[in-house]
Amino acid sequence: MTEHLNSEQILEKCPICRAKLKASSQCRRCGADLSKPLASLADAQLHFTRSVHYYRHNNFEKAIREVECAISFKRAPLYLAWLHFLG
Repeated sequence: MTEHLNSEQILEKCPICRAKLKASSQCRRCGADLSKPLASLADAQLHFTRSVHYYRHNNFEKAIREVECAISFKRAPLYLAWLHFLG
């Protein structure tokens, strides 16, 4: 159920060598396999989207649970602000 996003949408630079990334799951400079970090970031986005969905349907407990799950994948300022809002 993971949404597939390309590296340009969720990672701008390789976390290992800081090379600018193209739409690939492998760094062109150092050859690092970025498929798992990319999948984790996509999972975080999916959980955040679910959180918003649950909020819109007045299911606040599930909304909080989903954003907490998103934060466990990525501590994005947006996710943290959303959790504080739901709070």
